[in-house]
Amino acid sequence: MIGADNQPMFGSGTPPWIGNGDNGSSSNGGFLGGPLYENGPIKRGGGTSEKKPFNYCSNKGAVKFVKDHTADAKKIANNIQVPFQFVLAVSANESSYGQYPTAAAANNYFGIHSGPIPKANGSTGPYSGNPILAAWAPGTNGFLGSGNAFATMVWRAGAAGSNNPEAFFGTIHKGYFGVNTPDYVSDMLSILDAINARLKCP
Repeated sequence: MIGADNQPMFGSGTPPWIGNGDNGSSSNGGFLGGPLYENGPIKRGGGTSEKKPFNYCSNKGAVKFVKDHTADAKKIANNIQVPFQFVLAVSANESSYGQYPTAAAANNYFGIHSGPIPKANGSTGPYSGNPILAAWAPGTNGFLGSGNAFATMVWRAGAAGSNNPEAFFGTIHKGYFGVNTPDYVSDMLSILDAINARLKCP
């Protein structure tokens, strides 16, 4: 649930508490699971792809997700001084474009967990690593609510103000996201390409 300050409130009776034991890996489409990554026409690192161009506009649900949440993504991005497409990319990854049932049930589109636990480097981080999802109350703007919690994590990770996608995704990867996924940055760059393409879809 969220309080008056649009931050999550935790405790008994918060519907729904969801613990699926997932560890946050983005290799399966974010901690929420399911296929997400699409092999598009862009090959990072130079050269051109040998694959046929991918029609990003054919996935109407993904296009709708991007368009529906652009205004809120811009608000969140303004708070952390990054391009709003970065915000949409993280949310798309963590919630499978809002389609994964766990994300929808928790009204949580950024994979925000409900409490700090020790991490591999011995540090702790808010909302990170806990297999229980934080939940925002049904009927509230969960994208903006969980996005504001995401913004706090970005500031704490030291990624705020970055306009370089490799640097941004690399920094949040070190601190909070996709910690068990070695290819997290390249995966996120591919998702960013898809976001940029879908913003141009009719």
